[in-house]
Amino acid sequence: MELLNFFSKEQKETKTPLLSVLQMPFLENEKGICNNLLEQEQKKIGKTKYNIEYLEGFVDYFQKNPKIDSKIDKELLKKMIKIISLFREQFDKNKKRITKYAEAKNVNEIIPKRINLQLLGEKKLTSEKEISENLKEVFKKTLDNIICLANSHIMTFYEITEAGREMGEKKIAVIVFDNHVDMSSTEDFIWKGNIFKKLFDNNSIQKVLFIGNTPSFEIFQENNDFNENIEKIVFEEINDDNIEQINSDEMRTDGKLDRQELIQGISNILDEYKKQSVTNLIFSIDIDVLRVQQMGYTAMEYNPMNPLSYLASLDLPPKKYSELSDDEIKKIHQYIFEDNEKRLNLNAFYSKELCDPLGMALGDIGVCLDLIVKKCKLLGITFGIELKGGGKFLGDIVELSGVDYEERTTKAVATLIKRIEKNNDSL
Repeated sequence: MELLNFFSKEQKETKTPLLSVLQMPFLENEKGICNNLLEQEQKKIGKTKYNIEYLEGFVDYFQKNPKIDSKIDKELLKKMIKIISLFREQFDKNKKRITKYAEAKNVNEIIPKRINLQLLGEKKLTSEKEISENLKEVFKKTLDNIICLANSHIMTFYEITEAGREMGEKKIAVIVFDNHVDMSSTEDFIWKGNIFKKLFDNNSIQKVLFIGNTPSFEIFQENNDFNENIEKIVFEEINDDNIEQINSDEMRTDGKLDRQELIQGISNILDEYKKQSVTNLIFSIDIDVLRVQQMGYTAMEYNPMNPLSYLASLDLPPKKYSELSDDEIKKIHQYIFEDNEKRLNLNAFYSKELCDPLGMALGDIGVCLDLIVKKCKLLGITFGIELKGGGKFLGDIVELSGVDYEERTTKAVATLIKRIEKNNDSL
């Protein structure tokens, strides 16, 4: 059985570059990913209200009872209050969505019903070796232009590596729509947080432009102030001529993104790419770059419903605060500061700084893609990487995972694909 049958007999004869969407499998034992069991916790999200009120009462009780507040350090109590207030803020913003979120289906069940997909291989869960071999086989045969859908940004590493394996002396640039700069340099293994660093190390790419609301180094340092024992979150301060950043959230007037300023910024960088002999350009869209909070997108790791799911999953003792034992008080402390999977201090930070940026509208990304395709044509830069079979690898849409509230994330992805398909017709 062939891996894919992207094209009909007529397509083979005319070599019309249609657009095909390739669904990537899950990677076995992907490193660097917290096993947060979100699907199991999703059903418990109805407990959010009870748990947040319990914790608010907990800190209030210890604040107002000076005789027993020695059980919790005063500075620690201040940090708890700050953390719990962040959860209250997210709960108040999202409480109307909780019931439907608890009933929502996994995005991987919904997407095949909404989007015409081809699957990479026959396994939903597979190894690095099989992913690379299957991509090599597909890229060798297809006449179509391909974009990939993936649950993790790690797949971008394998896609670009295989697509560019026979590129020779050509120079590849990637435009990445993402709220995180995946350039961590502290790990030897490949994971979604260091893929572009690894692609640079392997000489698979030569330029990257990150577009989105990338948190500053100062924000990460502020998070570490929640608990002096928390491990340092790595954030690479980028001082590399081959890497550019455009912070979309800094291009706003009264909350509205200035598209003209954004487009001009991209255009200027593409002009520089031409001067620096870039030959090929592709894209990578991490869907957390969208207006997650405003639009109710949930099928991704960084969305406000996920931290609320963590909060709802906590097994808090059904007792009066005055009856709590020292061990039970210690357990609540551990939930907030130490539990690796449900640690509220880190998730409060995710909720505030990583899950709730203003984000980009679908139309914002659409006009960027329109510009990129037109500008590449004008400058003589090839949009996509030419494949052995005759088609091109154009890029990917990644980080589709978890439950999809009202199928909103799937609908957003379908809209992006339609925009890409429209541009594909002009290639």
